[in-house]
Amino acid sequence: MKIHGKENLDPNNLNFDNGIAKSIMDKIVEQRMRDKALEQARQDQAEDIQTRKLETFNKCLKMTAGVAFNSGHVCLSDGAVHNRVKEQTQFRMEKELAAVNKRKSDHEKMQKKVDAIRRKSTDPSKWNAGELQTMVSWFKRPGDSKLPQRKEQLMEQYMLTCNRSETERNRLKEGEQPIIDDATAERDVAGEQPAYENNAGEEGIAEALLQMLTEV
Repeated sequence: MKIHGKENLDPNNLNFDNGIAKSIMDKIVEQRMRDKALEQARQDQAEDIQTRKLETFNKCLKMTAGVAFNSGHVCLSDGAVHNRVKEQTQFRMEKELAAVNKRKSDHEKMQKKVDAIRRKSTDPSKWNAGELQTMVSWFKRPGDSKLPQRKEQLMEQYMLTCNRSETERNRLKEGEQPIIDDATAERDVAGEQPAYENNAGEEGIAEALLQMLTEV
């Protein structure tokens, strides 16, 4: 078929160096390059997203259905999710046990300091400021205000607390009252929750865990 006044061109004889054919070819090549670059970017992005999901799966502190599903571990029979849950449980137990052991070690170190001070003298008036601070710390309990700085204030607090029980130093016994300074009292009136109340439950769990492990 011929167009009137024009001769049909043979595609094999097109001139791609100049003219319309070159313009069309350039556009085709540019479009293919853009498509290829876009496809590569999408692939890289998908791989990056999957890598982050797997990283979340491997490092999360608590396994949830959402974490497992997003990482692609939707098959429970392959053991991947089960193994991660076991690892997380073991990690929490080790962390809690380490915290308990640290408190036990700190208690033993403090006990040695207290014993040394008492061997030196049982008269508080003969203790220096550092020794008095150690003794006040020994009788400090959750709920007490922070340690005072001046020696006379330390002496006053020691006299108020020295009759407390020296066992289970992480809580007040029945009949014992917290020592609260004016600043702490104002904070409590304002409705702020003391930090020790938030930590009491965690300490109880850790102590129970240590007892369970020592009984096994």
